[in-house]
Amino acid sequence: MRIAFIGKKIAPANVSGIEKYVEEVSLCMAEKNHDIFIYSLSKDVSEKIKENEKIEIVILPKILEKIGEFSQVLWASMHAIFAKYDVIHYQSKSTFLLSWIPKIFCKEIKIVSSFDLQCDFRSKPGITLFDSKEVAAMSKLNLRKKRFILFAEKFVKEAGAHYLIEAFKQLEDTAKTPNNFKLVIAKIGEQDEDYVKYLHTISEGRSNIIFIDKQADKLLWQLLSSAYMFVQPSYSKNVPAALSKAMLCGLTPLVSDVKENFNITGNDGFSFQSKSVIDLRDKLAYLLSRNDEVEKFGKLAREKMEKEYGWEKIAQKTIEVCKNC
Repeated sequence: MRIAFIGKKIAPANVSGIEKYVEEVSLCMAEKNHDIFIYSLSKDVSEKIKENEKIEIVILPKILEKIGEFSQVLWASMHAIFAKYDVIHYQSKSTFLLSWIPKIFCKEIKIVSSFDLQCDFRSKPGITLFDSKEVAAMSKLNLRKKRFILFAEKFVKEAGAHYLIEAFKQLEDTAKTPNNFKLVIAKIGEQDEDYVKYLHTISEGRSNIIFIDKQADKLLWQLLSSAYMFVQPSYSKNVPAALSKAMLCGLTPLVSDVKENFNITGNDGFSFQSKSVIDLRDKLAYLLSRNDEVEKFGKLAREKMEKEYGWEKIAQKTIEVCKNC
């Protein structure tokens, strides 16, 4: 198939998000012998894209950069009328509003949007690991590689951070944590102010419990790639993307025994009884004393994510949607 990607800004892929999605999926599609066309204001794309003969960057006129994003999508949509594509893939709801242009003039063209794919991918996020340069930030936090446990979730009661804090405190009080070993509580998304105050209250006087209320995306990836293991004590039915990201980074997951967590971890992780500080404490004590086992399950977790939720899988699902829309 001849597949075109149209969006407000989808190249170069120097960040995670839709740019990375387009780059990785395009490369996988090209390997399957599809011809890919990416509309962009810049030729500044990765070497992998430049060297691939099946991928062409369609450069938009420079003047459109000054006029605005709407004009860029409009020009690309008009250009697509004459390009004889089989599929045009719009990258957001706002850009999809102009999809009627090629559809009117070329009724045989199939139109796909990122919205069409959300049903398939919303529980299987397209995630990728990249090298982060946030070493300085880690140093300021006094964090050393493989010397801390990571929690990364919303600061709300259902996320269960208080269970983890209490379990960690009990381990410290009984000298069952390695010397200067830390617990990092990192916020992702919203927070309940009263709950945040409670978390800080129960952590008072504990220098090895570190709160990160706000962090750049790169710092989160640095934390994920440096932690000893990832703990998710949440008893909510909504599984955060951080669990999948942690496993992709090769972190052994320790999760509460709710169905939604098991759907992600399968047999490639550990679990504890939901809302039980004692069971969580005992499982942490076990894993902190078994480095080899933690390393083994971390590798299994990463392999699972790469196999089930990697770019190859997402590209294949995208192709299926393109064929069947």
